[in-house]
Amino acid sequence: MHTIIIGDGLGRDVLSPELPFRESRQSVGRAEIERLLGRGKTFGEGPLPTFLREAAAARDRGVELVLVGPPEGFVDPLEEVARSATVIEGSDGALPGDALLAHLGESGRDTEETRCLVVGCHTELRIAALTALLRTMLGSPRIAVASHLVGSATPAAHFAALRHAYHSAGVEVLLD
Repeated sequence: MHTIIIGDGLGRDVLSPELPFRESRQSVGRAEIERLLGRGKTFGEGPLPTFLREAAAARDRGVELVLVGPPEGFVDPLEEVARSATVIEGSDGALPGDALLAHLGESGRDTEETRCLVVGCHTELRIAALTALLRTMLGSPRIAVASHLVGSATPAAHFAALRHAYHSAGVEVLLD
């Protein structure tokens, strides 16, 4: 079994608590940043960076980490993780679907033996688009998101996507 973890929405404009990034239209806001990355002295030790560090260390156990590279760079706690991942460069606002599909298809993996976990930000937008891309274009039958590893600026949209949109699209929502 091969596991691919794909991260998107991990840039400074989305997850940095520092100015000027806090005022970015893409920012998920302080509460989500703290929930995902930790706060105060524990910033960088939240569930998302902890999970991604473990994923990066699990290469020898059949785990592949692929991150969509934001133009402004990854948020600081994820810079080290990005150095040990495959980074697919994204342009401002656009999902690099062709490059991602080319990378995922180049190794000749058996999609029946591959599972994908998508993590990151903008649950109802970019993460939903990534799962749909994987489901329809790659044909991956096993795609999941983890509720504690995705976030969004709008809690209502975030929870609606987790409760309804993913299930109807055949994407598993992991609650723990």
